[in-house]
Amino acid sequence: MTNDFTMHHRMMLRYHKEGLTLEEFRDIDAITEYQAGNLEKLADYLLALPEDYDKFNMSYLMFYLDEMNARDFVEELPECGAVACALGHAPAAGVPYKKDEYWTQMGQRELGLNMDPVGQNSYSMGVMWDYCFTGSWHEFDNTPQGAGQRIKNFLLLAREGGFVR
Repeated sequence: MTNDFTMHHRMMLRYHKEGLTLEEFRDIDAITEYQAGNLEKLADYLLALPEDYDKFNMSYLMFYLDEMNARDFVEELPECGAVACALGHAPAAGVPYKKDEYWTQMGQRELGLNMDPVGQNSYSMGVMWDYCFTGSWHEFDNTPQGAGQRIKNFLLLAREGGFVR
C-alpha cells in the first residue's frame, strides 16, 4: 500500500526529472496579476543570489526562530540569525509582509499560495506549493537559483493556461 509520503516523493522525483505540465493545474491554482508580480520579484531575487550563498535551505518552514537551531544549517548566520527557504526570502525580495504574521499568511495573500491540503494526497497544497515551495526540494535541488527557476516555470505555465487572472 502506498502512503501519502511515498506518493509525494514520487511526484517530486518526477517534477525534478520532467518538470511541471499544464495538465496538473486546477482552479485552486489561479492567482492574480498582483500575486504573479510578487512571484516574479521573488524569482528574480533568488536567481540573482550568488552561487555560494549559504543562507538558503528548503528543508524546513520555520514559523518561529526558536523552533529550530538555524546553526544546524549554516556555519555563519546573518545578523538576524535567519536561514530561509524560498518563501522566507520573499520579504528580502520586496514582497510585502505584516509584522507578527505567519509565513503562510503572507504566502496566501501576497503570492497566492493555497495553504489548505487538497485531494487525497494530504501532502499536496496545490501545484504552486508542490512545484515551487515544498521542503522536499532539499533532496533534489536545494539552491535559490533552482527555486527561482521553478517559480519562473510555474508563472510561464500559469499565464499560458489562463491561471493568472
